[in-house]
Amino acid sequence: MPRKILLSFLICFFCSAVTRLSAQFYYQDILSSKTNHARYQLYKTQKVSKILLKPSEGDGSPSEGFSFEQSFNSSYTQLKTTAALKSGTKSSMINYYNAAGYLYRTVDSSQESVSIYEYAYDSTGKPVSVLNTSRVIGEKTKSTEIHKWEYNAEGKPVKMLRIREETDSSEVKLSLDEQGNVADEQAVRKGIGGDKVYYYYDADNRLTDIVRYQEKLGKLLPDYTFDYTPEGRVSEMRVTQNGGTDYFIWKYVYLENGLLAKELCYNKQKKLIGKVEYEYESRK
Repeated sequence: MPRKILLSFLICFFCSAVTRLSAQFYYQDILSSKTNHARYQLYKTQKVSKILLKPSEGDGSPSEGFSFEQSFNSSYTQLKTTAALKSGTKSSMINYYNAAGYLYRTVDSSQESVSIYEYAYDSTGKPVSVLNTSRVIGEKTKSTEIHKWEYNAEGKPVKMLRIREETDSSEVKLSLDEQGNVADEQAVRKGIGGDKVYYYYDADNRLTDIVRYQEKLGKLLPDYTFDYTPEGRVSEMRVTQNGGTDYFIWKYVYLENGLLAKELCYNKQKKLIGKVEYEYESRK
């Protein structure tokens, strides 16, 4: 698998496993939290103890020099992920789960840096805060960012306070559609609104598109699009890059028990450029 695509895969995988403090805040903080919780519950139900990833090139040949493994401890309170590239680059990530199966802490480290994510929830499992602290190895200074979420009486997110370096604050305001789904979000700093991010859904209120205005192309284009299986699992995800001029298509195949069997990555020309197969070990 080409290095560019391999790194893209790693980014996609880690983003699905741990909240990233970036744009599309509703998707990254809240929807990804639901996805992570559901995945954790499935792993625990299926008694999964270890997950191995086997990547291959578009022609079917194995991708050399790449290892990726996840393993649970015996109590399912920790999930350790380790990754290594042929170049010698290594990274590890440990997710910590509470008794209800919610991710409350992540330590993401490499040879260059360490990032710690801490999550807090209300009594119904909705995220109320996400704190990221990161620093470069060998340096004393650190950077921080915290997201504080607010919900209306119906439990729908309506606002998020974003504070960087403890003093630089801005608000992210969310609008809801008639079904109560988040329709858009907009960051506001010092009274000035930024670009809006729009969310679209199907008849079953499943997210289908995350869209923003691409100034370079002069029109609205999706950052992400999603399709689903009849069981409600994501069957395909398209990720737009380079300001909307390029994209990758990820297709997902599942086992009968709902665990992911493989991912296939295609380029804009619909050519298969890489595949990742999953192997699971379970406790008896």
